[in-house]
Amino acid sequence: MNNIKVSIIMPSLNVSAYIEECIRSAIRQTLKDIEILCIDAGSADGTLEILNEYEKLDDRIKIINFGTKSYGAQVNHGISISQGEYVAILETDDFIEPDMYEVLYYAAEKFHVDYVKGDYKKFFALDNGEYLYSVIKQFEDEDISLYGKTLNPHTFDYLYKTDFNIWKGIYRRDFLIRNQIYLNESVGAAYQDIGFMEKVMAAARKAIYLDKPFYYYRMDRDNASSYSVHGLRNTYFEFKELMKYFGGSKNVYRRGVYLHMMTAFLNEYEKTLKKIDFDFALPECSDYYTWFADNISQAIEGNIITLEDMEKKYADKFELLLKNPQAFAEFLKSGKNKFREYVEDLSFGREMQIIIFGAGHWGYEALKLLREKKNCNVQAFIDNDDEKQGMVIEGVKVYSLKQILCKFPTAVIFIANEKYHPEIRMQIEKESKGYTVLCPFERGIQN
Repeated sequence: MNNIKVSIIMPSLNVSAYIEECIRSAIRQTLKDIEILCIDAGSADGTLEILNEYEKLDDRIKIINFGTKSYGAQVNHGISISQGEYVAILETDDFIEPDMYEVLYYAAEKFHVDYVKGDYKKFFALDNGEYLYSVIKQFEDEDISLYGKTLNPHTFDYLYKTDFNIWKGIYRRDFLIRNQIYLNESVGAAYQDIGFMEKVMAAARKAIYLDKPFYYYRMDRDNASSYSVHGLRNTYFEFKELMKYFGGSKNVYRRGVYLHMMTAFLNEYEKTLKKIDFDFALPECSDYYTWFADNISQAIEGNIITLEDMEKKYADKFELLLKNPQAFAEFLKSGKNKFREYVEDLSFGREMQIIIFGAGHWGYEALKLLREKKNCNVQAFIDNDDEKQGMVIEGVKVYSLKQILCKFPTAVIFIANEKYHPEIRMQIEKESKGYTVLCPFERGIQN
C-alpha cells in the first residue's frame, strides 16, 4: 500500500477476550490510508487465531509473530517497520472512535506539529455487560482555551504533570526516528510509556490537543500492568533509565522530568501500599522509596521544583510521604473502607428517595451499597457529563441536575464524586437550597 497516512501499532499478548472489539475499531476508521501492525508476543489463548481471521478480510492488516514478551520491544519493532507518515499505538484491550485517526491526522497536517492528541474515556464493564464511561480531559476550567492551539510541550510544566498516555494521539514518524525516540524494552508491559513520553517532551517543539475523547481505555482487566503490585518498581526502573539516557544533555527540561517524577512517585507509592495492606516496610515499597525521595529532595534543594508545584490537596500528602513514609502509610490506612462505613452508618426511619450525584466509579459503588439499605430507594443518577445523561446503569437512569429538581423535588442527594464534591455541593445549593445532601468525602476519604 502506498501513501500510508497512519501506522497503527497493536501490541498483543493473550487478549482474546478483547481483541475483536479492538481490531474492529481499527478496521472501521474513516481514514482509509492506514496500516494495522499486529505485533503478537506469543499469545496462547486464541488471540493470534482471531487476528489471522481478520488478516484474511483486510489487506491493511499485517501480523508479526514477535519472539520477545515486552510491550516496549513490540512497539519499537512496530515503529521500525512502519511505513506511515504518523505512528499510533492502540493497546489491544482498548478501542477507538471511528474518526479518531482521520481527525488527528488532518489536525497534525494543518498545524505541522510533532504530535497531536485527543482526550479519552476510561471505562469498566458493569455486571450486566454494559460499559460505564468517564471522560478524562487534558485541560479543564480556565485552561480549556488551550485546546486547538499550537503549544510548545518542551517547557510546558502542566503537561509534564498530567500528560502520561502515549495511546491517545499520533506522532510524526520522522520526528520519532530523527530523535531516536523509542520505548525501554523491559520485560512485559511495565510502564514503558513513562520514558517514551519524557523523550517526546524533550524533543518536541510543536503539539496540539483536541477537545474530543477518541480513545476508550479499559479499567477492569485484572492482569493489566497498572494493577500490578510492582508498579512502584516499574516506575523506578523507567525513571532510572531516563536519568541515564538524558545524562548531561542540555536539551532536557529537567524541571519537567522532576515534576513528572513527583506525580508518579506519589501515585504509584500509594497504589502499591494499598496492594500490600499498607505495610510500608515490605520490599515492594521500601526498595524504591529512598531513590525517589533522595532524587526529589535534591531537586527541591536545588530549586528545580518546589512542593507548591503540586496541587494543594496533593502537596500536603506528598510532603508527608517525603518526611515520614510510616506516617503516610498510617494516614492512608485510616481512610480504608470509609466510604463503605459511611453508607453503612446511614439510617432511614422511613422510605426515602435517593439520587446519586456522580455516575462514575464511586456512583456505581454507592448504588450497590445503598440498595442494601432498608427504606432506601435509589431513583436516579445525576451527572454533569452530557454524554452520560440518558444512560441507564443497573436499571437507574442518569439525568441532569435541573431535570432532577423537577422530577424528584423531595429526594436526598448523595454526592459520589471525590474530586469535585465541594463544587457539586455549591452547585446544588445554588440551584435549590431545600435538598438534604449527603457527602462521604467531606470526611476525607482516600480513593
